[in-house]
Amino acid sequence: MLKKIKSLSLALPVIATALNVSAEPLSLERIFDDPSLAGKAPVQLKFSPDGSRVTYLQGKADDYNRYDLWEYNLKDNKNRLLVDSAALFSGPENLSDEEKARRERQRIFGKGILEYKWSKDGKALLFPLNGDLYYYDLASAKSRKLTDTEAFETDARFSPKGHYVSFIREQNLYALNLKTGQEIQLSKDGGGVIKNGMAEFVAQEEM
Repeated sequence: MLKKIKSLSLALPVIATALNVSAEPLSLERIFDDPSLAGKAPVQLKFSPDGSRVTYLQGKADDYNRYDLWEYNLKDNKNRLLVDSAALFSGPENLSDEEKARRERQRIFGKGILEYKWSKDGKALLFPLNGDLYYYDLASAKSRKLTDTEAFETDARFSPKGHYVSFIREQNLYALNLKTGQEIQLSKDGGGVIKNGMAEFVAQEEM
């Protein structure tokens, strides 16, 4: 743990320096306006399971509220763009009232890639974009779309052995086989006050 903390403390200045905004004429309004003159800070910094890299979300230079997925490799001390969110989806998001409320409760703001998870073996990343789920394979450096529905898939996570991805759709719990792409609906009574796999309102507020 101490080794990871030390590595992260060394990585942060490099990440921040590499992503600073370019110089521009200053005015009083610009000094106090967004984005910060120091650049938009990276968010959701996470170590890969093997500790070889730090992944993070970074706003685009021309749209700091649209986030892409990046990595900082601790072996060669280089930042790399892993997933360009606009290359996968660049249109406006049509959020349902429930999705808007969920994001507000979880303090999720912005566009593009807003959250992600590592697989336990460190070979892949899972992230939602415009309500659908994507699987990024580090070996091939390619993203694969896992779902394609009008409904939003949320709370996605890898199974312990990494063969499945679970998620919530319209208040029901699903599992998806990563090898075959087959979906398995695990609950069917979701709706109204029944929210399978979801914390109740007070718990969500506390978390």
